[in-house]
Amino acid sequence: MTEQDPIQQALAYMRYQGAKSFTELVALMERTGGDWSAVFENLDEASASFQPEGEWCAKEVLNHVLVSNRGINQQIAEMAGVESPRESRKISAMGEVSYEYAGMAVEQLREAIRQVFAETAALLLLNQPPRPRDAL
Repeated sequence: MTEQDPIQQALAYMRYQGAKSFTELVALMERTGGDWSAVFENLDEASASFQPEGEWCAKEVLNHVLVSNRGINQQIAEMAGVESPRESRKISAMGEVSYEYAGMAVEQLREAIRQVFAETAALLLLNQPPRPRDAL
């Protein structure tokens, strides 16, 4: 079996996701928020804060996902011509995190990740093209 070029794999995945309907994308965002939340469901503070040498702890990973998705939500809001549910600064480097999330407990982070993906779903619906009216 030949291994596919990682760039081609990424492009194929983006085309696959890009071909989905808005309804499918909304469902995907809702599932994704739930999945992220479930990963942290039984994780205590000590485990979530454990940081192997040279690696991020689980809370830092979640922090980064939150920062990235808040930025994505801001861009979706701009495309929809609506106010962003929550202003966020533009990401200027890989690995950015937010001090706002750094001090949060795991349960607060779980709620924040559910919320950010719910915001994404709502914003996607605002960008959904209108359905053509049925011909009479």
